[in-house]
Amino acid sequence: MPGLSTMKHYARFLLPVLIIVIGIAIAWLLLVNSPKAHRKPTVVLPPIVQVQQVSPQDVRIPVFSQGTVMPATSSNLSAEVTGQIISTSPHFANGDFFKKGEVLLQINPSDYKLAITKGEAQVATARQQLAKAEAEYRQKVEEYKGVDPSKVSDYALRKPQYEEAKATLKAATADLDLARVKLERCDIRAPFDGRLVQKKADLGQYVMPGTVLASVYATDIAEVRLPLTPEQINLAGIPLTGGDQLKEHPVRVRLTGRVGNQTQTWGSRIIRTEAMIDESNRLQYVVAQVKDPYNIHDGKVKQPVMTSGMFVEAEIEGRQLQGIFVLPRTALHNKKTVWVLDKDNHLGIRDVEVVYRGEDKVYIKSGLNPGDNIITSPLDSAVEGMQLRVATSASRKG
Repeated sequence: MPGLSTMKHYARFLLPVLIIVIGIAIAWLLLVNSPKAHRKPTVVLPPIVQVQQVSPQDVRIPVFSQGTVMPATSSNLSAEVTGQIISTSPHFANGDFFKKGEVLLQINPSDYKLAITKGEAQVATARQQLAKAEAEYRQKVEEYKGVDPSKVSDYALRKPQYEEAKATLKAATADLDLARVKLERCDIRAPFDGRLVQKKADLGQYVMPGTVLASVYATDIAEVRLPLTPEQINLAGIPLTGGDQLKEHPVRVRLTGRVGNQTQTWGSRIIRTEAMIDESNRLQYVVAQVKDPYNIHDGKVKQPVMTSGMFVEAEIEGRQLQGIFVLPRTALHNKKTVWVLDKDNHLGIRDVEVVYRGEDKVYIKSGLNPGDNIITSPLDSAVEGMQLRVATSASRKG
């Protein structure tokens, strides 16, 4: 059957070709009948910005500084007489508080008591000698009454002896007074209500005049030195002459510090300015004062305890300024310009006069008008007159 064999041979060859042709036909039909893409024009939307409408207002711009709490009065207690310390107060210990007039140490007074006894004896003798010399002087004056004074010498009248006796009594009295003063100085008394920082002598020690016994400070008033720039001085309205002007127009200060694990605040005021600008940093130092920092004096409303050496931050009340525009710091560009959005949503670049730049706010004196819409959000590039869109609530969320 050669014909059947030949047909099978051709069938095996033609079948793959037929499949390929059918596939090409189907692909061509799909390509011809596929939907065609239509180009759409590109739409560029203006950037979205946030704006704040401004109006002038009267403000006090706070001034910030920092410093360390120090006592207003501090001193060293020194010995004024020679001797051995024979007793100390229970409050004579580092960190203890004491009252004005309290005897903190006592130096052995024995020698000075003996000196007083001796001095009293010398005064008594001198008085007796003076009485005798005075009597003799008056007697001689009576004897030579009627005699030409030019022919009678003072020595003949015993006047020099009388004057010497008076001087001797005066010297003896002075020595007695000095002995009494030295006896009194054997008691080292506290010069004020205060606190003992460090004792530098103790029981049994032999001291001499000038020996430092302890360092102490008063607890009635604490002070904080605050460095300020000239700009800050002007904003706070602090007179550089200080004194009476600060008494008549006090500048209030709010001090903040850590007590334990809590943040505490104290009311204060500037009481003076220091006499010179610091040459190292070119800053002017002002001094804030806090009364009764340990709550032990006036008995009024209690405040947190303020310890010497504590670090505090200060917010000084600024003087009142009128017609100031207050904006977020992000609204200021190049230190002197802001971006304004006009009624047609076009960007305008405006030069302004800046009064003060704070950490998060900027205070502007001039260059803006009431009702201006100020752009407060950033732009990649700002071109005068460019079209913008104002952010809505929905766009802000997005």
